[in-house]
Amino acid sequence: MQDKNLKSIISILTTAKIENDFGEDNNKIGDLCILLKKFETEVPTIDELNKVEKDVLELEIKYDIFNELSYYFSPLSVKIKNKIHNEEVRRIREENRGILIMNENNLKDSEIRGKIDIAFARLIGPLAIMNELKSYESSQEEIRDLLDIITKWGAKFQSIQKLSFINPDEILNIYNRLDALKDKFLFDTNLGLESELSDEIVIWMYELMELRKIQIERESKK
Repeated sequence: MQDKNLKSIISILTTAKIENDFGEDNNKIGDLCILLKKFETEVPTIDELNKVEKDVLELEIKYDIFNELSYYFSPLSVKIKNKIHNEEVRRIREENRGILIMNENNLKDSEIRGKIDIAFARLIGPLAIMNELKSYESSQEEIRDLLDIITKWGAKFQSIQKLSFINPDEILNIYNRLDALKDKFLFDTNLGLESELSDEIVIWMYELMELRKIQIERESKK
């Protein structure tokens, strides 16, 4: 990853280490530089990113010379988290698509319906939690509306066992609205792990769309 903020952090740490003696923290700063240089060629794991964030905060609190680290690290962290997220979503989608395509001809209609039940549960559950969390209160009206629509879909599916009643424009609109919530909340630095709920709903909405497509294609061949 070629990023000016990453280069600035490495430069600040390297220069400070050369010009100053930080005692027992010399090794920490050296290890931090090595890890950050790794970021230039590899997408880090979330654990590696969290470690860097912790070390940066500790150094900034402890030494005045590092008081600008957060200025560079905050936008870098958002960029890396976005990249990690996109890679994870791509991996999950490819895995799910591969499994669905590979198993499509072998799955019974009842098994497809079972997967749809799971997708609804995994979608409605996080939405219901988001609706109750203060972290999401700025979009509570939107979340409540989406929850109402998707819950009604789930109830109707229980009655007719098909998703063909949802028209393409409607399901795409709901996906885009869920994706907009993810963009708003997933990388909000004021939120904790609950921000990941906004990611989960998008993944399972996509799964529901794929299952709907398979079910409709199967019905058209009968």
